[in-house]
Amino acid sequence: MSILTTKAAIEQIEKCDFQCEGGPLANNVGWRWLKERMDRGPLYCLGQWVHHQVEGEVSGVKIAQTVKLCIVGIHMSSSSERRTWTYSLSTDPPDTYHYGSGVQFPGVAEEKLSPVEVFA
Repeated sequence: MSILTTKAAIEQIEKCDFQCEGGPLANNVGWRWLKERMDRGPLYCLGQWVHHQVEGEVSGVKIAQTVKLCIVGIHMSSSSERRTWTYSLSTDPPDTYHYGSGVQFPGVAEEKLSPVEVFA
């Protein structure tokens, strides 16, 4: 089973029916706090690799390519009706002893991304 989103991770953990020192995981205060925030939070996590369709026009010819990018920033906006998430994406994310090359794609809507399968 591949875990590609935070929602999928929560669902997989709940299927395991873990037991804590005080009983079922569902009764654990820490788990309930974390789950509540993850349910209302973004679908993807910082540092996660995603696919994004990059489109452009060159000399009147439209071109598009799917590229693998890393999430380096997550931003929330909300209205009276719903909460939405946008992401800052980079081809060169920060790492140990490396500051990264910045954000190449700021403000990408969550629905324009698809997860990269890391563990098969």
